[in-house]
Amino acid sequence: MCSHPKTCASYLLGHFYYFSTMWLIILVLAIITRIALGANRYSRFYEKNHGNILENSSSLRFSNRHFTCSLPHHVSRHASIWWFFKAVQ
Repeated sequence: MCSHPKTCASYLLGHFYYFSTMWLIILVLAIITRIALGANRYSRFYEKNHGNILENSSSLRFSNRHFTCSLPHHVSRHASIWWFFKAVQ
């Protein structure tokens, strides 16, 4: 595959950094969108049922709890996809 070990290592490292940066950006964007969408959804729900959202902090607690509970599942799903791609390549 590689005639020069040094170039091979730098090539692999370059690919690793490229992919890890790409996945990091995707993950950050996904988390931001999820928080934004979740905040909108929960605030609308609580404004409709409980009046002003600022007077009721339980909605924020609920959305945080929901987010932290669903996060490990989300990450494990991405990790399995990542390992699948690595196996295919």
